[in-house]
Amino acid sequence: VEESPAVQIIRRLLQKCADISVYDPLAIEGARALFSDRITYAASVRECVAESAVCVITTQADEFRLIDYSYFAHHRTVVVDCWRLLDPTKLGADVKYIPMGMVASPSAGDPTTPDAAYRRGLVGDRGR
Repeated sequence: VEESPAVQIIRRLLQKCADISVYDPLAIEGARALFSDRITYAASVRECVAESAVCVITTQADEFRLIDYSYFAHHRTVVVDCWRLLDPTKLGADVKYIPMGMVASPSAGDPTTPDAAYRRGLVGDRGR
């Protein structure tokens, strides 16, 4: 968990006194060990995203793919999607979607995709 990009993001945001809510079904206990009560731990993706003005997705967990406009209660939410999991057409007009990084699922049929380039050894470690 300590090597996770999410940990680095959380540390930087804490330095800026940001209120942080996190959810990751695979790393929540590791996050608790690192951050204790300095951040809030959501019980679900929906709970974590609902009141957030900014949402940063740093995990590939499948449940994050379900995020759509109904998850956001806060107007003008910014979503930074580090794995390009989300379909921006399902997020609604009040969500600013910022895709980053590599596509999470390989596109085997298209040799020009980033994942195909990775399989051929043409790009770096995909952040893993």
